[in-house]
Amino acid sequence: SSIPLGARLSLLLAALWCALARAEEPEEDSLVAHTGQLVAFVTIAAPRGGLGQEPLDPLLRVRQDGIFRPGDVRQDVATLFRAGQFAQVEAWLYPWPVQLPNGEEAEGVRMEYRVYPQPRVAKLVVTGARTLPAPELLGRLGLAQGNVWAQDDLSRWEAAVAETYLARGWPSASATLERVYDDDGDVELHLSVTEGDPRRIAELRVRPTAALSEAEARSLMARSGLRVGRPWTDAALRLAQEAVVSRLHEYPGQFLWWRG
Repeated sequence: SSIPLGARLSLLLAALWCALARAEEPEEDSLVAHTGQLVAFVTIAAPRGGLGQEPLDPLLRVRQDGIFRPGDVRQDVATLFRAGQFAQVEAWLYPWPVQLPNGEEAEGVRMEYRVYPQPRVAKLVVTGARTLPAPELLGRLGLAQGNVWAQDDLSRWEAAVAETYLARGWPSASATLERVYDDDGDVELHLSVTEGDPRRIAELRVRPTAALSEAEARSLMARSGLRVGRPWTDAALRLAQEAVVSRLHEYPGQFLWWRG
C-alpha cells in the first residue's frame, strides 16, 4: 500500500473506536484489509479495573497465532460485553510484525480488547435531611456507596425521596440529586433535601359506643400513630382502623331471641 504505516494505523484506530465502542457493530471495510493476517498477540485490558477473577481469554475467537477475521472481532466484543456485564467494550487493532512458519517476516496484527466496568457510587453526600436520618433515607431508596450505578434517570430518585417523606406525613418535601463522574468513571452523588412542613393532626374526635369507650379508642389510635400534633399519614389511619375493627370483633354479642 502507498499509505504510510503510521497513517494507516491512525485511520484504522479511529474507525475501530467509532465502530466498536459500547459493543456496536464494527465497520467491515476498515478491517477487511487485515483479513487473513497472522495474529501476533491478543490481550484484554481493564484501564479502570473490574476484570474479575474468572479469565475471559478462553471466550475469545481471535487467538494468538491464529488468522485474523473481522467477524471474530465483532463476536468477541459482543461476548465480552455480555459475559462481564461491562459498561463499554472497545477493540483496538495494531499492525504488528510477525514471522511466518517459513521464516519470512510479514505484517500481522496485534489485538487488544479494552473493557470498562459499570460505574459505581464512589461517594454519597446528603444535605437537608433532618426528619429522616441520612442512613435511613438512603436505605429506603436502596442507595449505598459501592453500588453499581446503572440508572441515570435522576428524577426517579428525586421522586422516590418525595414519596418517602409523603408516607411519613411531609407532603411538600422535595429533593435534588446531582451526579458527578470522577476520573475513574465512577459517580459522586449529592442529594439535597427540602423537607418543607409536615401535615399535622390538629384534632381527633371520637364517638364512643357500648363496645368501645372513648379512652380505649384514643389509646388504640395513639398506638397506631394517630395523635394530636403528630404528622398525618395514611398508614397510621389504616393501622388505627384495623385496631378498632379488631377490638370491636372481640366485643361479645347480645342474645336477643330464641325459638324452639
